[in-house]
Amino acid sequence: MSNHYHVVLHLNPERAASWSDREVLRRWTALFAGPPIVREYLAGDEGSSTQATREVASKFANTFRKRLQDLSWYIRLLNESISRKANFEDHCSGRFWEGRFKSQALLDESALLAAMVYVDLNPVTSIHERLSLLQGNQCDTLLMPFDPAGKNLSAIPFVLKDYLTLVDWAGRQHRDGKRGAIAQRQLPILQRIGMNEDAFLTMSGQLLKTYGSAIGSPATIGQFCKRRDLRYLRGTVAVRQAAKKTDPTHTK
Repeated sequence: MSNHYHVVLHLNPERAASWSDREVLRRWTALFAGPPIVREYLAGDEGSSTQATREVASKFANTFRKRLQDLSWYIRLLNESISRKANFEDHCSGRFWEGRFKSQALLDESALLAAMVYVDLNPVTSIHERLSLLQGNQCDTLLMPFDPAGKNLSAIPFVLKDYLTLVDWAGRQHRDGKRGAIAQRQLPILQRIGMNEDAFLTMSGQLLKTYGSAIGSPATIGQFCKRRDLRYLRGTVAVRQAAKKTDPTHTK
């Protein structure tokens, strides 16, 4: 985009919690120099470090572990990297971003698909790279992989070709306001999540304007509000209307 970017992220705090202190410190020092005592700890093996060094290193590891699984820290580092490169290219300095980032929790598969399609229908997207990899029969990519079998718990749980078909179809509906040939039958990927075309187009087309801090079905939105002790969440009415389009018997 010309003045901002969109990104769909998968947070995995359980994975970060499973890392050893040494692994956490190794990952952190790949981004920053780190305190001298941490570099000293990593330079040797576990047995050569003193008890005092291990204790201090463990305290740093606890702090860095929280940061490595924190969305705000991730965006902070990403934004800093982008702003440094942009300022260097423009031969300028100073503030680059207008304000703090905005985030929306994707509570279920329908919300995940809507967000991904919304992002991939913007001018600069990841869809081109996915198509290039598909045509070249390549698998080595920094993009989150697709795994419909569910063997990789961190992967996107759909068939890649079904997703590409969905993006192609949704793009033609949003841009032309017409139904293409693909829309004459229910798309496999929407059939799997039990959502019809109109409901999906409503959700993916109004992602940022209509919805608040979370997106999902009425059930997952309700659970989210209960966990956060919220009486109302922006976009709740739109979620219910989308549910009615999918299931005319839906009343809640």
